[in-house]
Amino acid sequence: MKFIILSVVFIVLVILTAHIFVPEPYNWMHNTISELASQGYRNKWIMQVGFIGFGILLSIGVFQNIRVEENYRFRQILLVIYAVGILLAGIFCTRPFVDGIPYSEVEARLHSIFASIAGFALSAAMLLYFLTDHSRRRILHAISLVLVLGLSISFGLASSYAGIVQRILYLVGFIWLVFIYNSPISLPEEI
Repeated sequence: MKFIILSVVFIVLVILTAHIFVPEPYNWMHNTISELASQGYRNKWIMQVGFIGFGILLSIGVFQNIRVEENYRFRQILLVIYAVGILLAGIFCTRPFVDGIPYSEVEARLHSIFASIAGFALSAAMLLYFLTDHSRRRILHAISLVLVLGLSISFGLASSYAGIVQRILYLVGFIWLVFIYNSPISLPEEI
């Protein structure tokens, strides 16, 4: 559980640090967190370290929990897929946020694919937690899932405010991760 909290604290601190070093054309309201690690950007390594570190720390935390929660391994496997997707999205960088800078379209596409896989895996994990958690916490899983899906849809629609939408999306995911790994596991009663 400590690695889960550490992973969230780590990436939040890295995101805040990356904002300190980003050049003026970047606007947190309009630009995405991924663009803090965009191709052609001198300080992209800061956010790359954040994505990769988050993926590693979260994977360790989830693997620790898999040993504890044997009957519900599939939902943890989805969280590992989420973590690895974020890690790989950190290795492969998105296109530059400034026009006119040469970049690899293949790398940008790979970034997008891995980020999408991560988002899908997180949503699927939230759904499985909703379906398998037999406590009042199900409402948190349902609210988190609806928010993540709604924000994901609005991410494409509100492109001028993509930065804000994505930050709220990350916040919902981070709060959910910290909550599920810092509250007692509720197993169904056997008949």
